Amino acid sequence: MPVRAVFFDMDDTLVDYTASAHVGLHETALEVHALVPEIPAGAFLRAYENLPRAMTHDRATHGSQHQIADALAACGIDKPRTARAMYDHYLKSRLEVITLMPGAIEALHFLRQHCTVGLLSNGLVRTRQTTMSRLGLQGLLDPVLISEQEMLEKPDPRFFQRALTRAGTGPDDTVLVGDSLSADIAGAHGAGWRSVWLNPSGANRPPAYPVPDWQIRSLHGLPSILFPPE
Repeated sequence: MPVRAVFFDMDDTLVDYTASAHVGLHETALEVHALVPEIPAGAFLRAYENLPRAMTHDRATHGSQHQIADALAACGIDKPRTARAMYDHYLKSRLEVITLMPGAIEALHFLRQHCTVGLLSNGLVRTRQTTMSRLGLQGLLDPVLISEQEMLEKPDPRFFQRALTRAGTGPDDTVLVGDSLSADIAGAHGAGWRSVWLNPSGANRPPAYPVPDWQIRSLHGLPSILFPPE
């Protein structure tokens, strides 16, 4: 079946979320120390890293916010206003250094010549819009579906179905490109889509997750697998 639409995940697929989050957390730790000198920056970072990932119902959109609040509480700061200020500082610091993943722009420009190219992202509207504006992605992705706005998130098959409706395509001719086996690959599989697992490190796939249709180490390899040269 020819590919008529390709949807991308955002974090660690189109943009290097992990590197920017590292910077954002370190900048936030310094800000915490400046606010409360008795708390060393390293203590906040250790508290953040030692906490289990926030498993709230809205973890896909607000996970980092909960995690920062919990880390502050572990350091003795249990004030919602302070937690919100530190989260805003984290976001500002992270978004200032966000960069594209290798091959992202080239892949988007190529694919737009052949099919619909959209975004299917778990996250906040403001961070997604800021990221797209900062990195020149606006106008390259349409339709754009963001979990906060749609009140659905991957891997919920309803989120995938809504993307099909917006694109005017069916599951057999639509592909999701993403880095998360649980949200992206399992979600695509459950919705009947084909999937591309972006796996830069070459990690082994745990057997609990479905097998992606394709696996790539870089987005540079995406155009040729979806639209092989004749």
